[in-house]
Amino acid sequence: MLDIDFFKSVNDTYGHPVGDKVLQSCASIIQEHCFEKGHAYRLGGEEFCVLGINFDQDAAFELAEKIRLAIQHTPIPIDAHQKISITISIGVATAYLSTDFEYIHHFADKALYEAKNNGRNQTILL
Repeated sequence: MLDIDFFKSVNDTYGHPVGDKVLQSCASIIQEHCFEKGHAYRLGGEEFCVLGINFDQDAAFELAEKIRLAIQHTPIPIDAHQKISITISIGVATAYLSTDFEYIHHFADKALYEAKNNGRNQTILL
């Protein structure tokens, strides 16, 4: 589970068209990193989900960190003169815990909540 940090502030400060650019940029980076490794989905709002194929915990965490760092280090142009940087928080859970999707989703969401509560811009693995 991936969630854009302070996305409401982006919309409130710069407007929904910039929020849309942020969503598009994040989606593009996530898909780029998931190519042939899994599938990326937007769940709604500023939340995304990546379903990896045959990932162990280390590989899942490594992919999540690559995505997080790529988003952190990719400024998003909002007009001809200004760019903004954003961060994301990520919660990772794997089939190591269970093969039941709802169970894995629950733990990924729990890990995401922990990442948000521990200061954001980080990846937590459960």
